[in-house]
Amino acid sequence: MPAPVSLESGYVLHARPWRETSMLLECLTPEHGRIGLVARGVRGARTQTARADLQPLRRLRLSYSRQGEMGRLHAAELVAIHALSGEALLAALYVNELLVRLLAREDAHARLFAQYQTLLEHLVGARASAWLLRRFERDLLGAMGYAPLLECEAESGVPVQAGLRYAYVPERGPLRWQP
Repeated sequence: MPAPVSLESGYVLHARPWRETSMLLECLTPEHGRIGLVARGVRGARTQTARADLQPLRRLRLSYSRQGEMGRLHAAELVAIHALSGEALLAALYVNELLVRLLAREDAHARLFAQYQTLLEHLVGARASAWLLRRFERDLLGAMGYAPLLECEAESGVPVQAGLRYAYVPERGPLRWQP
């Protein structure tokens, strides 16, 4: 049985009710990647503060023990709330869905965790989130080993040059654009 984890930084990606008073959480941590946790007894009338802290887009310090597929949350300390609304909120929730659906459990990605944290910080004041999303999607694909090769032209092998226009053909790669 793995040793208990104490005060590891993390984010709740997804939370849903489970049984009478518990919640099932999907969390992202730098050292253990995406993990599943059971938070017992957090849905009672006297635990509204604890339940509010266990929502997406909140940075926490998590103490938990892992046992099989799902671990058990022992404590969660709120560190920061990323107050998002409108397009920025939708973008952050979209990224959370990507992480839950694409990352394998317990596959650590410390750099991706830092990029996720930076994304949330930038979304707080962002007017346009499309560029931030594309950049994070690229980083996520890279972390999973599926990043497209963008350094050289597909046909000639010549390095891609700044200032020139290229089209990306999925089966081949970047091709110089000829109008």
